[in-house]
Amino acid sequence: MLNKPVPLYPPYLDLCDFDLEDYPELDKIFSANEAWWLEQFNWGKQFLTYIGRNKSLHTYDRFRNDVERFLLWAFIEKKKSIDQLRKSDLLEYADFCWQPPVTWIGTSNQERFKLSNGYSSANEHWFPYKIQAPKSQKSQYVVDKKKYRPSQQTLSSMFTAIIVFYNYLMAEDFCIGNPAQIAKKDCRHFIIDSQVKEIKRLTSSQWQYVLDTAVEMADEKPKRYRMNKLQKFFIDAHLESEPKELAIELGIPTDVIDRYMKKSIREGKLVKEEVAEDGPLTDDKLMAKNEKYGAVAMTGAAAMKGDS
Repeated sequence: MLNKPVPLYPPYLDLCDFDLEDYPELDKIFSANEAWWLEQFNWGKQFLTYIGRNKSLHTYDRFRNDVERFLLWAFIEKKKSIDQLRKSDLLEYADFCWQPPVTWIGTSNQERFKLSNGYSSANEHWFPYKIQAPKSQKSQYVVDKKKYRPSQQTLSSMFTAIIVFYNYLMAEDFCIGNPAQIAKKDCRHFIIDSQVKEIKRLTSSQWQYVLDTAVEMADEKPKRYRMNKLQKFFIDAHLESEPKELAIELGIPTDVIDRYMKKSIREGKLVKEEVAEDGPLTDDKLMAKNEKYGAVAMTGAAAMKGDS
């Protein structure tokens, strides 16, 4: 029986010409164990050949790492065929990946196989998982394998690889379901962003600055910016009906709206003084112009702020 992990798959170019007789240790392992070991090793080989043929070598290496770990776990730890695994088994595997046994963890990069007498033999210094000291502290850092934890990206990549592997097996009629797809949603090791998220909207002072800047620009170049119509866009067209609701939707503080509502009332005559060139303004025409000129003025104000 296999009681410690060994490498299963060589680099892609070697996998293309793979012959089990060239790997006597693997041949011995599969001969000594149940037939499903070799069968599912071949499933992994077919899948990785497909990945290597259609994807980059980097992608092949990444998928090889995850498929190899998964099969080794099924062989050694779970002792269960992967086509019989369920959601709970995949969650158990995620727990295993989160904190693997120290006997599965190495401290350096190692080749999987070494050539000896014309045969490829497993490198005894190779391990499925790896933990290393930070480059800046290598001389004084003592590596503690018990502190190994995968990053969120590594954990997500693991699930992605296993999900794609199962999808391939389903397409080839080797499996009838994808437990990894279901298990990923319930993995407890994914950190849910429960922190208070910063609301990405302008503050009261920032809105005040934007509107004040827009007013100044409109006063300087009234024909270009038509600031009075920007006021109408915010106030007459919308704010008189549901000012608080719109404030929340746009992220505009209500105190800013209140101040501009009062200012609009005081300076409402500005709207009446500017007559449209194409005749009297109806409600529909006013709404259309409000939207057009309001967008222009706000864009200009934002641009001015950025230039400053």
